[in-house]
Amino acid sequence: MRVVSGEDEVTTGIVVRAASVAQGLQAFAEEDDAAAIVVGSPTRAPSGGLAVGTVAQSLLHGSPCAVALAPSGYSASAPGFGRIVVGYTDSDEARAALRVAAGLGEAYGATVRVVSVTTGSDTRGDELDRSLRRLAAIVRTESRVVDGDPARRLLEQADGWADLIVVGSRGYGPARQVLVGSVSAALLATARVPVVVTPRAAENELVGLEGATASLWSDEEAASL
Repeated sequence: MRVVSGEDEVTTGIVVRAASVAQGLQAFAEEDDAAAIVVGSPTRAPSGGLAVGTVAQSLLHGSPCAVALAPSGYSASAPGFGRIVVGYTDSDEARAALRVAAGLGEAYGATVRVVSVTTGSDTRGDELDRSLRRLAAIVRTESRVVDGDPARRLLEQADGWADLIVVGSRGYGPARQVLVGSVSAALLATARVPVVVTPRAAENELVGLEGATASLWSDEEAASL
């Protein structure tokens, strides 16, 4: 069922026949060029906690677009997002997550906190500085450089501050697919706010980037972010 309001066409409900819920969602997302699939936690999850059910688990291993998961009983205090945490590494997956965080931050007037978790051998300072300068031209930006376990440090930076976490998917496997890795899996197991996992090289970004955002985050420039 589709509802047309003015010039905008919005899908409000549709029935898909498929062998499983996950397959049906994935097939419809591919057919409709969806930017994201949003699912909730199973009813058995503790209130306020995020749990990955069988549907989400399947989507996180092959979705053609971003997958957003909300904790059990989650209810936003206000529409949109005001504070976003995004994990940064010098990788295509992290740059895709950064573009999504920038687009959401611009759309909702949110502050974006970029968290880079380093090891003793990391040399990503120049890349991080360049990304932060470009991000700061679009949205209010904070940065944190910490060491330790990536998932734990991201959660520490988000706890009590953020209302959304954005991370890239695993750094290998087919492009344009979400492939959950150890960091995103650990986040999904314990986060108390919604988490968005982005695929690399997605044809349809979660947020349409326009104006200054598009010029700063174009494909040609992405490799230098």
